[in-house]
Amino acid sequence: MILVQNRGLRHATPEILEQLNAGELADPSKYYFRSTPTFESGENSYAWINRIIAVCSGARPPTEVLLDFYEVLQAGGYQRMGTTTSRLTVSVLSRFRVIGENSGTDVRLSV
Repeated sequence: MILVQNRGLRHATPEILEQLNAGELADPSKYYFRSTPTFESGENSYAWINRIIAVCSGARPPTEVLLDFYEVLQAGGYQRMGTTTSRLTVSVLSRFRVIGENSGTDVRLSV
């Protein structure tokens, strides 16, 4: 078992939010749905997941929530407009499919 705690943001225009709240399909490129998850597992086969930093991108089709999790692998610096900025390299960690309205109870996970 893997415990996922996920804090994030979803925002869009009032029209897109109305579609999402009505359970209608809205183009995921029309709204922002991002989060910063943490994971916890006591199983040896998943012990690695306790030690990663991840980011998440989500979409909200009418009958489910789709969350794509990405592991942050490294950060490197580069110059941009006279200041030092970080660039992150990420790797696809997994896709979680959350079924139903209560996203905290029924989760199928494939890692």
